[in-house]
Amino acid sequence: MADSDTQHNNPYFILGIDYGTDATTARKAWAAKVRLARRNTEFRYDLEDLNHAMHEIEHGDESPENTMKWFRVPANASAYLDRSGYGLFRPAPIKLKRRSPATPSPTFVDLAIEVMRDVSHRLVTATTHAENPNPYKQVFGG
Repeated sequence: MADSDTQHNNPYFILGIDYGTDATTARKAWAAKVRLARRNTEFRYDLEDLNHAMHEIEHGDESPENTMKWFRVPANASAYLDRSGYGLFRPAPIKLKRRSPATPSPTFVDLAIEVMRDVSHRLVTATTHAENPNPYKQVFGG
């Protein structure tokens, strides 16, 4: 084998197919990789690796312990794409009790008034001290 690393000996990884792919699709991927390996001398896997990978996929169903050996998450990527509700990969949020006191609403009103005063002051100052006919551009750079 080209690599001793388990992930790179994974037949599905070598052939570039999803875990659990049917034999027909695996044969097509195998044939494409064989053509690529014959054309490209610097291809990562040699013909022995590709043949071994195809053999593992074809005969993997005969022994269940071999089938799980090559499993990689996610086996079904669409499980992560479902946003319609809550489930195993998307648990429902847990509402926690508030531990800080609520902010009184007058604080927000005071802040809004302060912001409006600051903006109006900047506009008046920019209008009276500048030659620019559009004070908004001078103050905010827009």
